[in-house]
Amino acid sequence: ATVSSGSVAVDQPITVQDLDLTNGAIGGAEQLTVVGVATFSNGDLVDSVSVRAEGGLEINGGGTKQLFDQSSMVNASGSTANWSEGSIQLVSADSSLVNEAGATFNITGSNRSMFSSGTFSNDGNVVVNLSSADQSVTVQPLFDSSGSLDAQQGRISLNGGGTNSGSITGSADGVVNFGGGTHELTAASSVNGANIEFSG
Repeated sequence: ATVSSGSVAVDQPITVQDLDLTNGAIGGAEQLTVVGVATFSNGDLVDSVSVRAEGGLEINGGGTKQLFDQSSMVNASGSTANWSEGSIQLVSADSSLVNEAGATFNITGSNRSMFSSGTFSNDGNVVVNLSSADQSVTVQPLFDSSGSLDAQQGRISLNGGGTNSGSITGSADGVVNFGGGTHELTAASSVNGANIEFSG
């Protein structure tokens, strides 16, 4: 399925093989399940629609991908997401990007940001491996994590606060920066590595 203009309303649960959102909007109140690869290169999610990517998620293209209202993009358990280009805007406080337990969310490429409000919820593994150590990605929404965050190359700045009960790891070429907001590190959490910064 390709959405390149206009809007599509998901008013009952729908399953498709692949999804290519290049422009326009997907809305509605139900779940759109993608059993193959979901590609999000531009466009919007609106209303309370949930797009669940079960066969891989590619977030690319230079445009800003926007999530409004109570919409969500879900990288399902066992799936791999690659955010390689462009910014992500969680416009509304109830919008969310979800990385389920058993899923991997790779952040690659060069400088970019995830901004506005909403929540980046991670129960799986987030891996930061940018094109060089001097590249950076900023996460302004809440970052709630019971999984792992592994900065292998480049800087990730967590500027919106959040609750962490998982593991956070820096490396010789990878920096994790706890920026603005309130960060709660529970007793179950672990923070390891040489390049961990607290600057909020």
